[in-house]
Amino acid sequence: MWFPPFRWIRRSYRNWQHRRDLADMEKARSSHPRAARPLLRERYWEFRHRLWENWQKMPDWPLLVRVVAGLLPIVILVGGVLAIIGALKTPAGPANYSQAAYEKLAKTQIGVSRVLVAGDVTAAQLAYRVGGRFDGSQIRGTGYGMFGCNLATGSVISAGKVIPSQKRCLDWNTNFQKIATSFDPQVSVLMVGKSETFDRVVDGKPLTVGTPAFEAMLMSRLEETRKSLTVRNARFVLVTLPCATRPDGKQDGRRTWINGVWRRYAAQHPQDVTIADFDQFACPNGKP
Repeated sequence: MWFPPFRWIRRSYRNWQHRRDLADMEKARSSHPRAARPLLRERYWEFRHRLWENWQKMPDWPLLVRVVAGLLPIVILVGGVLAIIGALKTPAGPANYSQAAYEKLAKTQIGVSRVLVAGDVTAAQLAYRVGGRFDGSQIRGTGYGMFGCNLATGSVISAGKVIPSQKRCLDWNTNFQKIATSFDPQVSVLMVGKSETFDRVVDGKPLTVGTPAFEAMLMSRLEETRKSLTVRNARFVLVTLPCATRPDGKQDGRRTWINGVWRRYAAQHPQDVTIADFDQFACPNGKP
């Protein structure tokens, strides 16, 4: 404890009459809890008085130095708390990598294929689990995910309530294009989750999953996203939504319909788009 206030506090505390205080407080607590309050109050003011006396015995220390030395521990403590709060507010993981970080990851040896997995929180979690990068089988992989955003545009309808989309989600394709330009992948993978199965409100009009209007919206968004992720002529891979069962044990029909849209889109672009069936990895037996 090299801070002057801490040194004097420690000396004052040692000079305190510990045994008498502990005996008196224990006796007061055994008689009645409220009886200890006056005794504790008296000891508190006695300690403050002794501390102030020791503080005055520091003539060699200028007042400004003493004040700064006394406040420095508080500043360090407050700064640490604020740093922790800031870290909690900022999502950790590959989704926060800068373009410079992706440019650095793009520096690979000859023969190594670069694979970019992009999408919503599903892609971000996948990249986070591998530490932001994957190296193996002649592949350099990384990911980018936008938390709270989806491929499907508009506001989500959940339990009869409309949940407005976040403004930053408007940068979905813009961010994808920046990352794809920096990382320059040979293969770009789009991975999204079950949040795509919610009904939407687009431009004030409700869109229901399974309708031609909803499919047209998804087709348009898929085309925009494909162009963003293949800005440097990368191969585009669509990952199907993973299997999910309802409480009654049956398969989720909305998920099946969304995967059908993915396959119809791939059929329209056979030279550029490939379907990756997630069920073969996550649900080989038809169950999650």
